[in-house]
Amino acid sequence: MNVQMHLIQRAMKATGLGSYSDLASRMGVTRQTVSQWKSGDVRLSDDRIVELAKMAGDDPGVWKIAVMGEETKLVSLQRSIQQILRQVAPTLALCAVLLVPGAVIGKGQVIQKVSGPDSGRMYIM
Repeated sequence: MNVQMHLIQRAMKATGLGSYSDLASRMGVTRQTVSQWKSGDVRLSDDRIVELAKMAGDDPGVWKIAVMGEETKLVSLQRSIQQILRQVAPTLALCAVLLVPGAVIGKGQVIQKVSGPDSGRMYIM
């Protein structure tokens, strides 16, 4: 399963949305757009990653890192990002259980901005 699909499913489960059409309506996009995100044919924008992560109750920075890791062609970078995510995932699961929905722990700190048209940010949790 690709990262985008996993994020979409988490957002739907957390919000109780019963169909991809419901998700599309909530996000103001077409069902076809959601289908393209699910398949990975179309990359989620940073804003959409943030929107879905908030719906899921997760830290958007972790999802951005996961998407970056999936997109990169550098095997060593993929491995590093996967290792970071494995270490962070238990903490996210614990936070999801302990926090009241909508509560905010704090904002991530930007440590590097990638230059280029698809600029992204990496966060310290």
